[in-house]
Amino acid sequence: MSVLRTDLIKSLILNKNKPIVPESVCKAIGDSVTSESYEIASSLDYIRATFDYYRNRVEPLILDYSGKATIDAYALYFMPRNVIIPSIALLLCSYHPKFQAIPEKLKILDIGSGAGAITLGLIDFFSKPAFSATKLEITAIDSSRDALLKQKDLIKRFGNNGCSVNLRLADLSNPNVLKSELQSNGPYNIVFASNVLTELQSKAIDELMEGVAGCLTDTGIFASAEAHRSYVMEQRCRISGNLGKFGLNIVYPCPPGLICPNKQCRKWREDELDCLDIHYSSGIIKPKKIKRVNWFIFSKNRSSIYDMLVDKYPNLVWGITAGGKVSGSKKNIYEYEFCTQKGLVKKTIYWKMGQEPIKSGMFVGFSPDLSRIEVVWDILSGFRCLNY
Repeated sequence: MSVLRTDLIKSLILNKNKPIVPESVCKAIGDSVTSESYEIASSLDYIRATFDYYRNRVEPLILDYSGKATIDAYALYFMPRNVIIPSIALLLCSYHPKFQAIPEKLKILDIGSGAGAITLGLIDFFSKPAFSATKLEITAIDSSRDALLKQKDLIKRFGNNGCSVNLRLADLSNPNVLKSELQSNGPYNIVFASNVLTELQSKAIDELMEGVAGCLTDTGIFASAEAHRSYVMEQRCRISGNLGKFGLNIVYPCPPGLICPNKQCRKWREDELDCLDIHYSSGIIKPKKIKRVNWFIFSKNRSSIYDMLVDKYPNLVWGITAGGKVSGSKKNIYEYEFCTQKGLVKKTIYWKMGQEPIKSGMFVGFSPDLSRIEVVWDILSGFRCLNY
C-alpha cells in the first residue's frame, strides 16, 4: 500500500509552486492532431465564442463536440490544464490522514472524460517510482464518441503504464443512464467530474450526486473541478445545501456545517501552469497556462481539510477567501469576502508595497474576535503569517 506524502507529491508535480503539465503529455497531444491549422483556428473560435456566450448565463452550456477539428482544438488549447486535476486532488488529500492510504488496486471513475485529460494525468502520476506499485483501474465515461476515440489514441501514444482503462459511451444528460453507469462497476476510490456540471440540467446533477454517493468506498472521494461561470456557481450553492440528502460531506473547500450564505458561490482557485507550447503537424500552439477553477471535494467520510488547519492553529477561526476586489481607485486596498467557521466575513485590507495579496481560494486564519487575519494557507505554497 502506498502513502500520499505531501512533500513528496509537491516535489513531483510542482515547479516553483506551479503545477507541471508533463512534456510527454504535450507531445502525445501534438502527435495526435490530424486537423489543419485553419480548421483548428476556426474550431477554437467556435469554442471560445460558445464559452463567452454562456459565461454569465444561468443555464447549462451546450457545445457540439463532434468533429475531429473541434476535438483537436479542445485538446491543444484546453486539455493540458485539466491534466493537473488528479495530482492537485491527490495533493490535497495528502494533508488529511483519512485519505493518505492508497490501496494496491485503485478504482477510479471519470465522468465526462472527454479526450482523456484525467486519464493521462493519472497514468503520469502513478508512473512515478514512489507510486508505481499501485495498479489503476480507470473507467472513463463520455457522451462524445469523437472525444473517446481521441482519448483511445492519446492513451496509445502516451502509454498506459500497465493501467486498465475502460472507455464507455453514455448519454450523461439522461439521469437514468447516468445513474445506471455509476452503479455498474463500483465501488470506486476516486470519482472525477471535470467541467461536467456546467453541461447538465439540475435533475441530472442531482442524479449524479446521488449516484456518486452510492458508488464511493467509505474513504473514497468525489473531486469536482468546474469552469468559473454563473450556472455552475448557482449549482454549487444548491449542491452544498443538499449534501445531507445525498449522504456526502465536504472535504474541501467549505467550512464544515456552514450553510452557504450566497446564491452563487464565488470561491475559485487560479494557478499558473508550467506548460510547454505544443508542436503539431501544421504548427505550434500555446495552451492556456492559467487554470481558473472551482473545486469541490466530497466524501462519505466526515473529514475535512479544516481538521488539519484547526489542529495546527487551534486558537484561530478558519475560513476560505471567497472573493476579493480592488476598492475604488486605490489599487492597494482590497475588499474581501470570506466564508468562515463563524459565517460570512467581509473585510477591507490595505496592502503595503511588495506584499502578495490574498488570492481567491486561499485559506485564512482569523483571530478569535475576527478582527485580524493572522495566517494564510494555500495547498501549493503552504503557510505564511500576516498579522493583519
